[in-house]
Amino acid sequence: MKNIGMLLCLFLFSMQSFAVESEEKLVFYTQEFAPFSYSENGRVAGPGVEIIQKACDNINVKCVIEVLPWVRAQEEVKRGNADGMFFVGKNKEREEWLDFSIPIINTEYGFFGNKETPISYNDIKDLSGKTVGVYGPSNTSLSLDEAVKGMNRIAVEMTVDDAIEFRKLNAKRVDAVYSNKSVGEAIIKQLKLTKVEYYGTHKKLQYFIGLHKNTTKTLEERFFNEISIMSKKGDIDEILKRYNLR
Repeated sequence: MKNIGMLLCLFLFSMQSFAVESEEKLVFYTQEFAPFSYSENGRVAGPGVEIIQKACDNINVKCVIEVLPWVRAQEEVKRGNADGMFFVGKNKEREEWLDFSIPIINTEYGFFGNKETPISYNDIKDLSGKTVGVYGPSNTSLSLDEAVKGMNRIAVEMTVDDAIEFRKLNAKRVDAVYSNKSVGEAIIKQLKLTKVEYYGTHKKLQYFIGLHKNTTKTLEERFFNEISIMSKKGDIDEILKRYNLR
């Protein structure tokens, strides 16, 4: 009887271990990208986190979200060391290794300038002879590179930190900054940059959640389907409204 009891205990323990090991899980990487995603009190916060966490909860999947430098985050997901990333814009290179959700956020790229040295901006040609800062390498910097192609009189200065270029703009060390509008406005508010203003829109775009193409297809379909259901029900809009996004 003693041996039977021990075998039963071992069987139950092995079954519990199997349940833990077989628990479905999605690992996402994001970046410091306020107001979309950011670290707050030692944890990851923002609308992207809320949307993904709710979708995972709804389909009973464990969700792990970490903040990494954006270049590293992309490389880790590309290598298959994580399942997905957010928020991302589409480009041909990413479409080779990522599948995308429905569009989550409508946003825009545009130019910021210094109030003390205003530029009458209507078109990118109005920045001829100017130095434009941008965060990159990123989809933002790729968009700017494409926009200034063939325009030799626009100098592009790229850094790995958005805040650096906005500080330079406030100090008149660059003439303009090309950025996501919402991100730029969040940086201006956070750093209390009194001299920086938004000039205008250059390009409308959408942000998505991306999953690596090697993600288990049934799990990917369940997750993306739940995101679509949340969108139709208005759950995503409700989350975005709390952050003044759409």
